[in-house]
Amino acid sequence: MHQDALVTSKEPDLIDAALDLLARTQSAVEAAGIFSANEDRDDLATADVKYLLVPFYRGGLLSAAPVRTDSAVGLSTARLAAVNLALPALGAFLHRCEQYDMLGALGRSAMDAAASGGAMDPAAKRTFKVDKFKREKALNAALGALEARRAAAAAAEQECEAGTSGAPSNGNGGAAAGQPGGGSLDEEDERQLWVWRVELAALQAIDMQTSLNQETELLQHAASREAAAAAAGPGPGGSGQRPPGQAAAGQPSDAERLALMERLRGVFRDLDGSKKEQIKRDVFKPGHIMPTMTVEEAGEIEGREAMEREARQRKQEDKERARRAALDSDEEDAEDKLKQRATDDWRDSHPKGYGNSKLRPCG
Repeated sequence: MHQDALVTSKEPDLIDAALDLLARTQSAVEAAGIFSANEDRDDLATADVKYLLVPFYRGGLLSAAPVRTDSAVGLSTARLAAVNLALPALGAFLHRCEQYDMLGALGRSAMDAAASGGAMDPAAKRTFKVDKFKREKALNAALGALEARRAAAAAAEQECEAGTSGAPSNGNGGAAAGQPGGGSLDEEDERQLWVWRVELAALQAIDMQTSLNQETELLQHAASREAAAAAAGPGPGGSGQRPPGQAAAGQPSDAERLALMERLRGVFRDLDGSKKEQIKRDVFKPGHIMPTMTVEEAGEIEGREAMEREARQRKQEDKERARRAALDSDEEDAEDKLKQRATDDWRDSHPKGYGNSKLRPCG
């Protein structure tokens, strides 16, 4: 099942089963020694590239899945525990990607900026987000093209198997029919497919890691307040204990607080980054269309166009003057007579007042 479908299903048992499966897969990968610190990108087998994504899927599911709460553990404490499990998984994934040089140019620059410890200025952050959006769009398009090729190859293999299944088979035909199908790509395309998937996941992991680090600071403060409130005990007249999920008088229940935190996390993710910048631009944008050029630039364009018109007119006049100069006197007189005759004919067919409306006389 897809990770988004797992999160939206809101089935804790199903999410726990998926997390357990990912944890066991990661343990099996580590036990098999698929990845080594002494290897580089060329040493990694094509069939093993997909196992790089296991910690990314685990960290993404931990960061997005709803948390469980009870009377002993507060909502902020439970969420903080999930975040503290997700961050090492994402960090391990990014470390492997850096080792095998699969971060891409943008991911490498983001990791270098994070390692330096200095915060990016707003202009550099905005440029990075724009470049990241373009790169993710290009990667999704490239992955879609390869997936389409794989689907076309699978359809072709199915048609071929359907065409040969009804024919009488000899020994060679039976051996060919036993070969596995599936519309697989060649090894180079298959490797490129998984490399692009890893690079796309790395860009998403960097975003999740940044958001989770910011969320950790808020959750630590909220968890400390919850611990202080629990240590203080109930107020005067309180019973000291209440059933799980039941709220005190005037206080929201655990389910309501959980729903509120989910909404706040969604708002925080929307406001973090491009959405926040878009809202700011919409608020402070002018109420009219801004000019696309200055008055000086418009004057330069008009002056240049006027000079070009004058140059074309002079060129046409010089050409006409040269043509008239090449004529002898008889040809020139004949041309003048033809021009005068055409003018007289036009005046005869267009008398004075021709074209004026009878409904609105101009006399």
